[in-house]
Amino acid sequence: MDQRDLDNIRFLVNCTPEQLREWYNSADDGDLIYASHIMDVYAQYLENEIAYQHIEKQISDMPVMVEAQAVIAMVRN
Repeated sequence: MDQRDLDNIRFLVNCTPEQLREWYNSADDGDLIYASHIMDVYAQYLENEIAYQHIEKQISDMPVMVEAQAVIAMVRN
C-alpha cells in the first residue's frame, strides 16, 4: 500500500454521505474495483491491529513469570 492508496482510503472514510454519493456517481468500474480493493486491504489491516492489541493486552495482564515464558515459547516457535 502506497501513499496514494492511503490518501484514497482517508478520502473514502472521511467524506460526507453527499461527497461519497457524488464520487460514486462519477466513478467508473475501475474506480469502484480499486476502492473496493483498498477498503478490503484496510479492513484486514484493522482486523490485524485489533488482534495485535488483544494479544498485547493479554501479555500485559500476565504475571511477569508467565509473560517471560510466553515470550520464550513464541521465540522458540
